[in-house]
Amino acid sequence: MASQIGVCSYTVRDFMTNKTSFRDCLKRLQELGFEVWQGGKAACCDSISEMVDLLAEYGFKNITGSAGYDDLMSNLDKVIADAKAFGVQHINTPTLPLKNRVSAQGYEAYAKEMNEVGKKLRDNGLKLIYHNHAMEFANFPGGKNGMQILLDHTDPENFGFIMDTHWASAAGADPAEWVLKLEGRMDIIHFKDYAIDPNPEPKHIQDIGGVYKIFAEIGYGNINWKPIVENCRKIGVQYFVIEQDYWRGCPIEALAKSKKYMNDVLDIH
Repeated sequence: MASQIGVCSYTVRDFMTNKTSFRDCLKRLQELGFEVWQGGKAACCDSISEMVDLLAEYGFKNITGSAGYDDLMSNLDKVIADAKAFGVQHINTPTLPLKNRVSAQGYEAYAKEMNEVGKKLRDNGLKLIYHNHAMEFANFPGGKNGMQILLDHTDPENFGFIMDTHWASAAGADPAEWVLKLEGRMDIIHFKDYAIDPNPEPKHIQDIGGVYKIFAEIGYGNINWKPIVENCRKIGVQYFVIEQDYWRGCPIEALAKSKKYMNDVLDIH
């Protein structure tokens, strides 16, 4: 059975600036049993074809391209060409513009634009997927949050999601519940734990509300993972991608800890 556990390129971004360190990174990840890569071209690679060859050399396949709002709106032909060069089916877009974040109407306008972009991508054999942070769970007058608006105002055929468990938790949302809401919309999920820093800087503990959250390895934070995994299985999630924005120590060691927990406790391989 092919591996379902992936590495988000952002986690190892510091290794991607030169080919020597990137090769070393890929070799170490390969030794840990990783086979799935999720992300765009490394800065040290001169072309996508070079990146594809380098990933293949270490037994990796990439599962998404990446494109921001501006490229989706004004440079879509290149986004499509790059995705085809990578051999991926999904285009991950990381966030919506600032102007759209502050109102329900802003989310509705963004949803309309992305629905049209998603249709064009679908016509080219690609699928647009949206990566959330915490802000999408802000509730607007009328009772809906941004995530719900994106769900309600887009066609499932044109607009999917790559939900981030940490950011959903940071927003006070239930990641397991949201997995079910995204049925038919989510093939890939970002696994990232949420912890409270046991050794915060003094400035973060000035008052009782001054808790300081941190990004944690899977199983080393406070997220209840088993219901999330159960619901992911129910809706047919294909890939569980580890993304850890920041870490203490080495990001590759952090990935190893996360993978071991996912293998041993969550039975994801």
